Amino acid sequence: LEWFEGLIPEARLVIYVLSLYAVFMTWGFLQERITTTRYLMSSNTADDEAISQKWTFPMVLNTCMTASSSLTALVVEMVFKGSTEQKSHSVSYKHFWKFSLFAAMASPIGYFSLKYISYPMMILTKSCKPVPVMFVGVVLYQKSYQWYKYAGVVLLCGGISLFTAAKAVSNVNSAVSEGDTDVRMQLFGLLLVVLNLCLDGVTNNEQDHIFTKLQPTPLQMMKYSNGWQAVYLSAYLIFDMLINGSQCDLLSSIYMMFHFNGVFRDLTVFCLCSCLGQLILFGLIKEFGSLVWITVAVSRQLFTILLSVFIFGHHINLWQWGGILLVFAGLSLEIGLTYLLKPKTVKSVAIPRDGSDTDL
Repeated sequence: LEWFEGLIPEARLVIYVLSLYAVFMTWGFLQERITTTRYLMSSNTADDEAISQKWTFPMVLNTCMTASSSLTALVVEMVFKGSTEQKSHSVSYKHFWKFSLFAAMASPIGYFSLKYISYPMMILTKSCKPVPVMFVGVVLYQKSYQWYKYAGVVLLCGGISLFTAAKAVSNVNSAVSEGDTDVRMQLFGLLLVVLNLCLDGVTNNEQDHIFTKLQPTPLQMMKYSNGWQAVYLSAYLIFDMLINGSQCDLLSSIYMMFHFNGVFRDLTVFCLCSCLGQLILFGLIKEFGSLVWITVAVSRQLFTILLSVFIFGHHINLWQWGGILLVFAGLSLEIGLTYLLKPKTVKSVAIPRDGSDTDL
């Protein structure tokens, strides 16, 4: 793309940022729609219960996403096979199996949590990813962190606590018995997200270790990590088919793709956004550094919550907005002080599987 390389750096940065916003906000919108919307059956029938159905196959969704991402990285590698970067790096796929296993386990747990909490709450909770990452880093890898990172964690935890407590109080005020049940469901949903984040914490620390030790190219990370996840998820789907036969997730999802309006389209665009987003992200980090991406990711998370609230009609009270502000204040504190105190020593970070820090 000679015309793009001929642009001034500021113009390229704007294009990168706008492209990432467009791709990942579309990805987030489809993520919520696929997992929460009832799709209508293509053929007409008098049975109202039979003509609409929710997508309940997260393992199939993740298999499609990871397989398409790995294939995309492979194709791009083949196109740019003669580049200096591709020639100078040769890393075996064997080094990527371990953290990919944790990643493959983490995502379905995140999808399952949406049965108990709203999408904005899930996004907000997963914005607190530094908490388990730091915890795993301290406990398993004996890492130490700057004071402002701990201060940011306090703000993150405080924001999540306020958001959850404000929701619970609102429910109790409306109906005590229903509120108690809803609080228990929310706590269970949050527990699932915490488990998801802990697995992500192990994944990210393993990714950092591989980046430091082996220095793979971003395309190699995209190809091998997604490839291993696709293998693990496919193995699960095959095992599920052997156990449940025609009622298995794979066959049921294929039937839904071709018999319910919009399912195949949404899945295709969802996977396409994941692939394009990761490729755009690689270019952004390579040229402008990981700190710029982190800033874009944090603001994108906020916009994703706003988009979800307005499009899907989630009710958020004033105290919950305060919790949201606390979370993003904590994230902004870490980003700002990292930039001010270590502008020249910020390392490139491991690339998220879906191009964001809010992957399921």
